[in-house]
Amino acid sequence: MRNRYGWLASSLLAPVLAAGWLGASTAWAGPSDALRARFQAAIANPGSAAQDDPAELKDYLLYPYLEAARLRRDLRQMPGAVTDARIARFLSRHGEEPVAAELRVAWLLNLAAREQWRTFLATTPQAP
Repeated sequence: MRNRYGWLASSLLAPVLAAGWLGASTAWAGPSDALRARFQAAIANPGSAAQDDPAELKDYLLYPYLEAARLRRDLRQMPGAVTDARIARFLSRHGEEPVAAELRVAWLLNLAAREQWRTFLATTPQAP
């Protein structure tokens, strides 16, 4: 008896689930090849400014990784209050996301090297 109902349920649900899965996979096409190429070029050379990025690139799911790469570059090339403020804003938006981890470590090491202890202490998480 149980096998018959199990078979019945699976035979009724399989086409519905398959149709939903196929419909979902075709409805979202993902980023275009041109967008992926633009993103890869920007990651390879993060030298351009964010204001030069087209809206399509800024809306891309992985765009925060490009922002983080630019901030790490700026931290190496021109550390200071302006870069610190930009990193703090980025971390306030993406602090708990994986994209923020490497940038946070690099920033804290940089703050320590520059002996910016107030910013360092204000930035480090408090122990529970």
